[in-house]
Amino acid sequence: MEPTANEQPKKYMNPDEQEHLLRFEYDRKSVYEEDSGTARMLDVLIPESELIDPDQRLFQVQHLQTEMAWYSIHFEIRRVITALREDDFATATHLLDRIILLSDAPYQSQRLMVNSLTQFSLLRMRAQLPQGATGFDSPGMRNLKLVAKALWTTLEQTLARYEHTPVSLAMLRLETERIKPLPDRLALLAQVYDGIQQFDVKLMEWKQLHLRMVWGHLGGAFAHLEESRALMEHAATKTGEGGPQYGIPTSLRGRPVTDLQRITVSPLFPALWKVPDAVYHAMKTKQGQDLY
Repeated sequence: MEPTANEQPKKYMNPDEQEHLLRFEYDRKSVYEEDSGTARMLDVLIPESELIDPDQRLFQVQHLQTEMAWYSIHFEIRRVITALREDDFATATHLLDRIILLSDAPYQSQRLMVNSLTQFSLLRMRAQLPQGATGFDSPGMRNLKLVAKALWTTLEQTLARYEHTPVSLAMLRLETERIKPLPDRLALLAQVYDGIQQFDVKLMEWKQLHLRMVWGHLGGAFAHLEESRALMEHAATKTGEGGPQYGIPTSLRGRPVTDLQRITVSPLFPALWKVPDAVYHAMKTKQGQDLY
């Protein structure tokens, strides 16, 4: 039935579907769709008739959900920075709890793809997707790396106002454990520190799961070993132009999967993971002194 002159044509995600009950109608000008932006969001999805593979719908939707989660986390991290600058450590801790929960969304999206996306469908998409269609260019992850630097710097500046560093706070916690509680402000800052650490752990879990999907669908589980061996052989023989050529699987943009492996083991807050080393060294030194 054609729309009248005063009616807007109906919009469907699957306009070619002949069975009425199987159509997905949207953009009905409801307050909900307008206020939430649902109609505009659905407009960005690839038309069903243009999908490379049916699994491309899952692939695109999960990536969009992940990018929205990264942005939401970025938004909340900026609020944590503001709270720290205002010495509102309770709010900072509350927001970090929210950030940790938000981090579950990308992990679950990745888990869904790892467990249900077939190797065949991903390879079909990989063969036809435009060059450069790669997660390495994720705006969410790129901006998270930048805002994480600002968050860590803000934490260090906040601790400095209380005449502490991340390492000295860790040492103080070690010395006061089971003896006496930390002073109130430092106790709250310790919770902020723990929240940042838990958030980084969540991100590393997501990276590991992402790497598992690449290994399972594209290969390259031992690519780092192959790359190292090929580089050593090339250095020994000094043959070939343009660097060593070896059969390491590549990403959607043609980069070796070893690039992804290196990123996977890189934390968002590198300085945070140096603190345990410093504490361990101090403990060993103190134990040695106690012996005399």
